[in-house]
Amino acid sequence: AFERLKQAETELMDDEKRKSILTMIQEARRELTAEWKREEKGEEFERAVVEKYKAIMIDIEWRKRQRLKQELAKEGAASAKEEAIRERKKRKEVDKAWEDSRDQRVSSWRDFQAAGSSGKKSKKDGQTVLGEKTADADTESLASNDDTPDFDDTGIPLVDSESEDDSEDEDEDEPALRYKRLGGSVPGLFEKDTASTLRACERFLVLGTHWGNVIVIDIEGNLIKQWRAHSATVNSVSVDLDNEYVASAGDDGRVVVHGLYNDDITIVDYSRPVKAVAIDPMFSRKRRFVCGGTGGQVIMYEKKWYAKGDTILFTSAGPILSIQWMDSLVAWACDEGVQVYDVGRAMRITQIARPEGSPRADLFTCRLQWRDSLTLDIGWADFVQVVVLKERAPDALGPLLYAEISVLFRTDFVVCGLAVYRSQFLVLTYGDHETVDQGRMDSNGGGQERNRNAQAPELRVINRNIEEMSSDALPLDGYSLLQPNDYALAYCPPATPGEDPDTWFILSPKQLVAVRPRGLADHVQWLTERENYQQALSDIEDAYAGRGPWAMYRDQVKEPEYQAIGQHYAQLLMDAGDSAEAAKVCLRVLPRTGETESVAAWESWIFAFAEANALQLVAPHIPTAGLSSTVYEMVLAFLLTSDIAQFKELVFAWPPTLFNAFSVALAVEDQLEKTTGDREALQETLAFLYDRLNQPAKSLKYHLELFTAGVLDRIRRENLFDAVRDKAELVMRYDDHELGGEARSLGDRCEAKGVVLLTDNTDAIPCSSVVKQLVSSPEHLHVYLHTLLGKDAHLGAPFADLQVELYAEYDPAKLLSFLRISTYYTFDRALEICEERGLVPEMVFILGRMGDNHRALMLIIERLRDVPRAIEFAKEQNDPELWSDLMVYSRDKPEFIVGLLELGGTLTNPTKLIRSVPQGLIVPDIRRALTNVLYDYHLQVELCTDCKHVLDADCELLSEGLRRVQHQGLAVDGDQMCLVCQDSLAGSVALSFWCGHVFHDRCVLHPDVLKKTMLKSMSESALGRRNTRLMHGSIEQRRMLTQSKLDRTMLIRQYHPVCPVCAEYDQKKMAQMHTGWSSSERKDHVQVKWQGKKYEVDVDTTQPGEVFKMQLYSLTGVEPDRQRVLVKGGQLKDDTTMTSLGLVDGQILMMMGTAGELPKAPLQPVKFMEDMTENEMAQALAIPAGLSNLGNTCYMNATLQCLKAVPELKQALDSLAGGMGQSDPRKNLAASMRQLYDQLSASSDGVPPLVFLQFLRQVFPKFGAQDRQHGGFMQQDAEECWNELLTTLDHALKKEDTSVIEQYMSGTMVTTLSTEEAPEEKATVREQMFRKLDCIIDKSVNYVGQGIGKGLEQVIEKRSDTLDRNADYKAVSRIARLPEYLTVAFNRFSWKASESVEAKIVKSVKYPLDLDVTEFCTEELQMRMRPARQRVRDIDDRLAMERKLKAGKKSSQQEEEPLEPLAPFVLDDELKADVGCNPSGVYELVGVVTHIGRSANSGHYMGWVRKEKGVGGPEPKSNADTRNWWYKFDDDEVSMVTDEDILKLCGGGDWHTAYVTLYRAKQLN
Repeated sequence: AFERLKQAETELMDDEKRKSILTMIQEARRELTAEWKREEKGEEFERAVVEKYKAIMIDIEWRKRQRLKQELAKEGAASAKEEAIRERKKRKEVDKAWEDSRDQRVSSWRDFQAAGSSGKKSKKDGQTVLGEKTADADTESLASNDDTPDFDDTGIPLVDSESEDDSEDEDEDEPALRYKRLGGSVPGLFEKDTASTLRACERFLVLGTHWGNVIVIDIEGNLIKQWRAHSATVNSVSVDLDNEYVASAGDDGRVVVHGLYNDDITIVDYSRPVKAVAIDPMFSRKRRFVCGGTGGQVIMYEKKWYAKGDTILFTSAGPILSIQWMDSLVAWACDEGVQVYDVGRAMRITQIARPEGSPRADLFTCRLQWRDSLTLDIGWADFVQVVVLKERAPDALGPLLYAEISVLFRTDFVVCGLAVYRSQFLVLTYGDHETVDQGRMDSNGGGQERNRNAQAPELRVINRNIEEMSSDALPLDGYSLLQPNDYALAYCPPATPGEDPDTWFILSPKQLVAVRPRGLADHVQWLTERENYQQALSDIEDAYAGRGPWAMYRDQVKEPEYQAIGQHYAQLLMDAGDSAEAAKVCLRVLPRTGETESVAAWESWIFAFAEANALQLVAPHIPTAGLSSTVYEMVLAFLLTSDIAQFKELVFAWPPTLFNAFSVALAVEDQLEKTTGDREALQETLAFLYDRLNQPAKSLKYHLELFTAGVLDRIRRENLFDAVRDKAELVMRYDDHELGGEARSLGDRCEAKGVVLLTDNTDAIPCSSVVKQLVSSPEHLHVYLHTLLGKDAHLGAPFADLQVELYAEYDPAKLLSFLRISTYYTFDRALEICEERGLVPEMVFILGRMGDNHRALMLIIERLRDVPRAIEFAKEQNDPELWSDLMVYSRDKPEFIVGLLELGGTLTNPTKLIRSVPQGLIVPDIRRALTNVLYDYHLQVELCTDCKHVLDADCELLSEGLRRVQHQGLAVDGDQMCLVCQDSLAGSVALSFWCGHVFHDRCVLHPDVLKKTMLKSMSESALGRRNTRLMHGSIEQRRMLTQSKLDRTMLIRQYHPVCPVCAEYDQKKMAQMHTGWSSSERKDHVQVKWQGKKYEVDVDTTQPGEVFKMQLYSLTGVEPDRQRVLVKGGQLKDDTTMTSLGLVDGQILMMMGTAGELPKAPLQPVKFMEDMTENEMAQALAIPAGLSNLGNTCYMNATLQCLKAVPELKQALDSLAGGMGQSDPRKNLAASMRQLYDQLSASSDGVPPLVFLQFLRQVFPKFGAQDRQHGGFMQQDAEECWNELLTTLDHALKKEDTSVIEQYMSGTMVTTLSTEEAPEEKATVREQMFRKLDCIIDKSVNYVGQGIGKGLEQVIEKRSDTLDRNADYKAVSRIARLPEYLTVAFNRFSWKASESVEAKIVKSVKYPLDLDVTEFCTEELQMRMRPARQRVRDIDDRLAMERKLKAGKKSSQQEEEPLEPLAPFVLDDELKADVGCNPSGVYELVGVVTHIGRSANSGHYMGWVRKEKGVGGPEPKSNADTRNWWYKFDDDEVSMVTDEDILKLCGGGDWHTAYVTLYRAKQLN
């Protein structure tokens, strides 16, 4: 305890340790506060803090130990690597010595061969020496590869059999095998015992030990069964085919057969060591085995139901060391060689003699292995043989089978085990030629000594051509003390052939190693270590497909591992710049499931390809489900500017839920305005998107431009006429496309679907709108108006003059027909058009309508020379003068004379015509013409006579009728009104005219006339008894009344009274006939004299003087503001009405003024914008690019433009690590903001912020809310967007516990809470960070400083511990640190409960260009800022003085005197060290976000950013008071304004009102 106290004291005394402890405690407190959602000061909370601190300290200690452990592991690996290098160098020296003695060994082998039999070297024997080059064979041994077999989890250090120095390494071959030391129970079994023999089965292994134990383990090394079978070494074990019985033979002379699944045990004692045993494969039924030993006899033990006994099969001069049983064949090895015995036939089949020169048989155990029932592999000492048993011919003598050696070769090593691997030999070897030579010496009588420095055994793979393919050295435990007979190799057949791999087991006294062919996992690991990822992926894919040699191992490499390898390879390719190949790899390996890992992988790689500008490589293959909409829209935004064809394909292929179609459509429209190529693909995309958005008015525009089949039928079917109201030109072009390129008749064009659609639906598609659209395409307009004329001539009445011109231009043959039908065109204009084009028949018709018959007749005679037509025209007009003109013109023209005689009829006087013919004029056919005239004359006389009779009778009849009618009275209703005074006619004398109009006599007659014509006596008697007489009076009375009326009527007629109504009508008609114009349409023709010239001008008296000046400008070139037109009363003013001047026809007016200069040619050639690059355009305009509005995104655009005024923020974004594919969406948002700012800097056009918008809505879903009522995205709050962006950037750009937002845009506020209700309660002071100052707006606030002050001093209600109740507290805040950039937010919106809306406060609150916030700072900060504040004042004074001196210099033309430099000042050390603070408290305005509208959810936002002097293009010319120019960002429209315009944004109306202002600290230099 004292030691721990001492340790604690030591750590607390150390400043660094104490600081670390306090940091951990503070971290624990913060975590606990966040977890509990509050901070308490009770004991429970403090105990929880202590426990939390302990947990943090334990976690730190654990991490420290893990790190230490990793470092130690790395050091151990480095040491192991150094040890392996030393071992390889040692092996290098041994191998070099081996190579140096090569010639000597070859010579020895040749001597040995020369001493042997020549027949033993025949080709049949196939004998050769592995590793040697002889005269008979030019086969050269292959050097073993350098691959070291890796023991998966054993830690056995293996070294290569042949190694070269690192500097001399060549390309490695892949190892063929993999090794694993068996664990489980094996290490424990070998702690006190050693293995002597091994037998492998499908499901288990059987071991014999030197202590006489028989052990059964599974293939993983776990103990299954164990028994003590012998009292001495177990020399051999054998298992039956059913794996039910195990036989063992030992040096104690016994053979024990033990049942694995029963208690059946057979023990046979032969009293001499038994070296080998082989149990009958069918032991469970035949109960027999074969054994042999030092006695030299091969004995078959057989137990029958009636007896048991031994049968000696063979007797040898030496011991029997190895026996193997296959089916009915038994093979054993003895001194004479290998014997094969047929148990079924009870006869020995063959003997395979030992090769010449072999060592003694008992020195090196013979290794026998039945490959199948007729093939036996033999490895004996340094020889390997393959014996094939074949059937003899039926008529041959001897055993049924005979042996043939198919393979025989000699090695430089001792064979300790033999097996077959993929048609190759798998040989476990020991030592080298020296070992074999030593064995031969022992065979010749020398003594055998155990080698105390033996080499490690090796496992070699040898092919059928006797070429060594690989060699692996196995440094097993104690190998230096072991002999060849101490090792064994056993083959374990697979449990499921074809699916499970083969397995071999290598046995040494202390170890058991499993050997398997290298699987797919090993193969892939080997390839990836050598960075051959392409081959690794191909092999994995082939294995998955069931192809290739690795198919059976396909389960070893799982899908995630395959994907990880592929992604790692793709990342390497990306780093190398090979994006195309990386894309191919990604498409192969990336998963396509909807799981989180799959989505994250795809999104990560998509952002990676976006960073590499290679998204087009993977875009078509992106999964169409699971990913965020941000990813899909980013891909579309990239392809929109790089590969439009692929962009279109994806938009059509992707489901509509993947991306926001409205935003994409806006971006496509923006791109369509900029691009000149591949517009068709963009139009098809827009048509598709707007169809998806159910906006036919927009989609039909592009369908018509693309000539989409069936679009007009769709318009009719879906009643979309309103959608094409403004697309008449497109509809007409669609008709042209449908009709084909060849010329079509007007009739065909008028029957086309498009024009029929326009003319059939004039209620939805007004004619006036169509005509306005088609003015620029007159041919289409002609087709439309012609079609419209055929359906309703009245609809085209307003366009009759235009239609005349169109007919004259495009279809003159139909013009005359139109002129006859229509009555709406102007004659003068129509005549002018026909004259321009020489359309004589049409001119004749128009002149006829105008009444100028003479001119029309002259046209027919002089230009058409058409006699019948001239005569027909004269008939139509029925004008005697016209006939007279025709006769005068025709008197010397024979053809006209004959024509008049034949066709003139009664309208011409033949006699007069003949008399006017000049003497001597020859008139052909005059006789025939005169004969016809005479005949017509007689006929006419007869007709006139008959007609006269008829007319006389009719006149008589009609006259009688008229007389009767005129003798009748005119009925006048008593309720009828006088047309002059509008009073009733009842009770007064009425006068009626034949026109039917009725008046009071007093209203029509002059008083004098009225007096003269009044018959008083008659009137009194008549009027007094009028009704009585009429109804009941006698005939005489009625006659007297009627006579009085007639008398008065005759008197009145003497004065010729006139109907007032008819008289007024006749006067108006005569006036109109006289002038030809109505009073409202009257025009005067005046002459204007200017600089000695006269100009005829038609004056429209209904227009003001401004129009008249424009007419003069078009004639003289004198601009209207320079004109001085002298009229009655002075000069003509623009607003003077011309009717007030009293102009008359022909009046002369005087004008003064000079025409402007013609523009001069530019000094430099003009370069048009379409010929400029983007950089040239941006440089020429010198105006920054704007941001396109993607659907109510003005709030975001304005915020981004203002934040761009903070260069430190731009620098921090440029230094941000990583792209847009990170796991943190906030960092993705910052990366997209960096990309957007780069695009704005490089472009002069509006940039669509599509990618940034999607990340913004991903991080803050509220900005993606949609208006359910009207569709589209809702308007958002710019201040809220400002705050959220700063919070996100503070997190994303944080470095070393600080960020650019915290450093340059955040300040520190000290708030004091106190209450007057409890004076004794101590005031609470707390310090907090702020990013903006709120300007509270109420009735008393007129300036921003007043609003800020109200925001810093507020009254809040909170619980008082002293009073134990809620109390009012006054919160007074003062600024303890000012940031370099200060945000001031105006509280412009308040909740209006009656309308449930955030209503806007439009009160005017003025704000300055220079803001001083010193009064809101703490006293301490004010003291420290005094030097800097004085410096700012000095700078302002100096600038004012410079401006004054500059103005005085211009006026007095004096040289400017230089001013003295400002005195140096000393800045406070603490402020000087605080980077990103404002040391003076004085700010200058650099950015404003404004809002126009009445609520927060509507209206429009704009950004206003100050232009830095000397940055960008030249500033516009202005008055001297303008200090700064500003950029006005109205989305993608950017213009420039002055300081005065910025100060007008203070509010007070419905214009733009400042909502968020950004101030920057004033510079001190």
